[in-house]
Amino acid sequence: MQRHILVVDDNVDVRTILSRRLSQNGFRVSTAADGAAGLEAVRRHTPCCVLLDLMMPVMDGFAFLAALQAHPAPPPVFVVTHSDDPGARRRAQQLGAGRVFTKSEAFERSFGTMLTELLHAAPPPAAAMAG
Repeated sequence: MQRHILVVDDNVDVRTILSRRLSQNGFRVSTAADGAAGLEAVRRHTPCCVLLDLMMPVMDGFAFLAALQAHPAPPPVFVVTHSDDPGARRRAQQLGAGRVFTKSEAFERSFGTMLTELLHAAPPPAAAMAG
């Protein structure tokens, strides 16, 4: 079964690059331009993971992470950001984010392989196991 990843980022170029890179690694990818649209996508499709930008209009990544805690089976969230602010990284992880990647790391060819390894180490969302 093809794993589904949701990319939530307000930058269309970032969404396009990550979608292509991850599709080449066998993932099915959907995208959202802000946290509010991302939450709706999680509610509709429960992806195997979310790649999340922190700084976005409408709903930023921090608000997304806080709201996601109410989801019955939240998928793992990995932050992909330009920020090198340790406080922002720590805050994201306190709100439930797993690893934090820089956007340059996410654009590397090996990122899809690294993500596959992380997902194999993580249990699938409870909704996926029930369905």
